[in-house]
Amino acid sequence: MARSWRSGGTGEGGWLSGGHGGAWGPRRPWYRNIFVGDNPLMWAVPLGRVRGISVRVSVLMIVWGVLQVLTSGQRGDMAIAVLGLFLIVLAHEFGHCFACRAVGGEADEILMWPLGGLAMCRPRHRWRDNLITTLGGPMVNVALIPVLGVPLVLLTGTLESVVFNPLDPFRAYGSVFATSGAGRPGWWYHAYRWGWWFYYMNGALLLFNVLLVMYPMDGGRIVQALLWRRVGYDRATYAVARVGVGMAALLGVYALLRGENVLFGIALMGGLTCWQELQRQRWIASQRAEEPWRQGQEEEEEPDLSAAHQGPAGERRGLAAPPSRRAAERAQAEAVEHQKELDRILEKISARGMASLTRSEKRFLEQDTIRRRAQ
Repeated sequence: MARSWRSGGTGEGGWLSGGHGGAWGPRRPWYRNIFVGDNPLMWAVPLGRVRGISVRVSVLMIVWGVLQVLTSGQRGDMAIAVLGLFLIVLAHEFGHCFACRAVGGEADEILMWPLGGLAMCRPRHRWRDNLITTLGGPMVNVALIPVLGVPLVLLTGTLESVVFNPLDPFRAYGSVFATSGAGRPGWWYHAYRWGWWFYYMNGALLLFNVLLVMYPMDGGRIVQALLWRRVGYDRATYAVARVGVGMAALLGVYALLRGENVLFGIALMGGLTCWQELQRQRWIASQRAEEPWRQGQEEEEEPDLSAAHQGPAGERRGLAAPPSRRAAERAQAEAVEHQKELDRILEKISARGMASLTRSEKRFLEQDTIRRRAQ
């Protein structure tokens, strides 16, 4: 899932240890890079950086994975499943990050949680950019289907190993092993286990993440971006949040009936996220009712300044403010967004230290300092 949606002075493109020290502060003990702040939900192990994107694994995810293996009756299969889920979710989140960068946005951190990955993506406020950023994750899963499926079919000699009921996958898993595994050498059994679990985890993640129309799942963000184009950002966000609350409730009931704790956790997270978004949209609507001149302001997309889209500026329907007022309103909105970003970075420094800042965040602070000195 993507979130709209982070250390030292090493270059991009390498798999390097989590940065600390350098010109931005003294070197800290390794454990202080894990247990940062007072919120256990944010405690995470830094794995490293790939092309300027830092990867951290939540302590809770590590604990969850270990418990899943230790409490399973089939520890070998469970260990493969947990590892496969981790790697495929990580690839999925990189898809979000690279897609965001491809459309001119910023993406510099991935946090792996027990309930999924969080890619810290900041695309421009345009429906197309947000849609492409969101689709980047599922497209990785789509690309992995033949990569993982073809070797599995060649190994087993049957399509049943890749085409089965997703609600009852283990029947196909056992059936293929019983019919195709008889008399096979030991390496075949291990190859089948690894191949099937990785294929299943990839397909399950794709279906689950796209079909659930609720925040913060990709399905909810895809529908929101498509609606955004027709009805505007706020109304699209509100509509998906309302649908998401209902879908989260249904998913929660199903999870309770099936005894699926992880599924219930996802339903709870989705329901809370959608409810919070509903409250935010209602607050925005109340503010606009008090100040009619703000009507339509929040739904205005960022302009595309590329050469292919330059031309005479057209008036947005429903905006009657003169250019001078619109310019003042845009400047005010940009100042508010700038202050929000500054507050976020300062809060991050307070919780995790200067060493946790990314290059873009350091550059933001430097530019803010220069701007304030010039005033």
